[in-house]
Amino acid sequence: MGQALGIKSCDFQVARNNEEHHTKALSSRRLFVRRGQPFTIILHFRAPVHAFLPALKKVALTAQTGEQPSKVNKTQATFQISSLGDQKLWSAVVEERDAQSWTISVTTPADAVIGHYSLLLQFSGRKPCLLGQFTLLFNPWNRDDAVFLNNEAQRREYLLNQNGLIYLGTADCIQAESWDFGQLHALKEKRVLPTPQTQATEEGALLNKRRGSVPILRQWLTGRGRPVYDGQAWVLAAVACTVLRCLGIPARVVTTFASAQGTGGRLLLDEYYNEEGLQNGEGQRGRIWIFQTSTECWMTRPALPQGYDGWQILHPCAPNGGRVLGSCDLVPVRAVKEGMLGLTPAVSDLFAAINASCVVWKCREDGKLELTDSNTKYVGNNISTKGVGSDRCEDITQNYKYPEGSLQEKEVLERVKKERMKFGKDNGICPPSFQTANPLYLFLKAPSSLPLRGDGQISVTLINHSEQKAVQLAIGVQAVHYNGVLAAELWRKKLSLTLSDNLEKTITIGLLFSYFEQNVPENTFLRLTAMATYSESSLSCFAQEDIAICKPHLAIKMPEKAEQYQPLTASVSIQNSLDAPMEDCVISILGRGLIHRERSYRFGSVWPENTMCTQFQFTPTHLGLQRLTVEVDCNMFQNLTNYQSVTVVAPELSA
Repeated sequence: MGQALGIKSCDFQVARNNEEHHTKALSSRRLFVRRGQPFTIILHFRAPVHAFLPALKKVALTAQTGEQPSKVNKTQATFQISSLGDQKLWSAVVEERDAQSWTISVTTPADAVIGHYSLLLQFSGRKPCLLGQFTLLFNPWNRDDAVFLNNEAQRREYLLNQNGLIYLGTADCIQAESWDFGQLHALKEKRVLPTPQTQATEEGALLNKRRGSVPILRQWLTGRGRPVYDGQAWVLAAVACTVLRCLGIPARVVTTFASAQGTGGRLLLDEYYNEEGLQNGEGQRGRIWIFQTSTECWMTRPALPQGYDGWQILHPCAPNGGRVLGSCDLVPVRAVKEGMLGLTPAVSDLFAAINASCVVWKCREDGKLELTDSNTKYVGNNISTKGVGSDRCEDITQNYKYPEGSLQEKEVLERVKKERMKFGKDNGICPPSFQTANPLYLFLKAPSSLPLRGDGQISVTLINHSEQKAVQLAIGVQAVHYNGVLAAELWRKKLSLTLSDNLEKTITIGLLFSYFEQNVPENTFLRLTAMATYSESSLSCFAQEDIAICKPHLAIKMPEKAEQYQPLTASVSIQNSLDAPMEDCVISILGRGLIHRERSYRFGSVWPENTMCTQFQFTPTHLGLQRLTVEVDCNMFQNLTNYQSVTVVAPELSA
């Protein structure tokens, strides 16, 4: 292997080092270490080395990474092997020695460049001898590392946990989507590198299944960086989280319910509705997304003023308004909360996303716009992420906003408004006021969710505190994608009412899928609107509710604890609560550490009000908390998933 010292071999002590560096799950053959923390190698010589000190003075190590390693850009470092180590620089110290071997402790700086490294031995100016390769990662366990996180439970959640949950739906009906981050699998044995075409084809078919990051990353690398997934924004956030955790940076996926997007930082957002109360295209000032996901990562920000360390928002930027991701801006969460617009341009967009006001306009048949009296549509009042060490949903809204109506919130809003007005970024900050001496009040009540193809009830309450009014009430339902884009017009109803003075009238209406003019598109929400128009001046009041659509319940039963390498049985059942048979049912089960590869089973039809029950047996191979995910697809819906966790323990040794 080497000629200078007669190197027989170099033992990178992979099992020991990976255990100490919290990278054991990454590989049993390749060395993965975290910067700022020593790791041990053992040099074995072909012949005995008796003159230790003279030999030591002639020996140096070189660590280098990248295509063109350079000491200037810190991708190459040459350092002596000595009897004294240095915790701040690249260094090596002999811990144990005999005539046949040296045990050497190598220390990397806490700010070293991460990447795939080659370690070389140099002796008396001769040609370097390659000892081996290792991968250097960020180190949240090291106080001197920029990503240091001083909480072991959080480190295990935001760095090592591969079983994620992403929250979708509405603020009133939050739905947890199981996600396999696979950050340990992505690095493991370089398996994220291009794969044979057959495997790439199989995994390409899985991209639309939205189950995990690894197939998407592998397909991206197979295609040499070409875009491979043009779908839900939350998938991008999940994949970004995987990459960050993979590199050693604590990260999490965060969901903002009712998020104002595309406002350009403006604090006013317009929405337009026709006289039937149905949304009329998109507003000129952006759109309210039902939910929006983002990725947060944890690190210090020494280049910024003091106080902006901690959670940072990964804010994607598409150059020139394009759809391809160009770069990402790192925005401190605290900067958004305090409205520090001058810190980075992205603060304006993120602040507006959770603080903008919405103005509702009625588009008359003659083309004129008319302001409606609408209940204020609040944005960003629920921001959530997966809880640490559990499957509970954690509300982190307080990290982004001061409490609604508090003095601090008013002060921040006023400062932001003044700053935007000062630089001419907003002609109007405050919503136009709707004033009438003869008001009518409209309230809309609807369930937070409806079962697919099921029914529910809605109620509209009109309150008239003044003279008698002739009122035209228009109620409508549209299907809306999660990003606020209209998918279909489904149902509308008009009523003519006469309201006496000082009258409160409540109208209850059944809402049935059978009323709809067409099938509800997959993965959409129901947007229920009500518009009441009264008086000769056609003044209107408006209300809106978004309703989640719930698929039939998928139940999983299995023990909470199981033994490694011992068969485990899971029972799966699904009740058909629809008004039509579920045909061509396919059940897929998967779970890292539980099942070697995904299994799919075809079943027959499940008739209305009937329940399909089945059992699956598998053998857990990995210790610790593992997750089984079950998915059902049929002719009525796709991607119905549920999950169940199990703790896998080591088998008991027989006496």
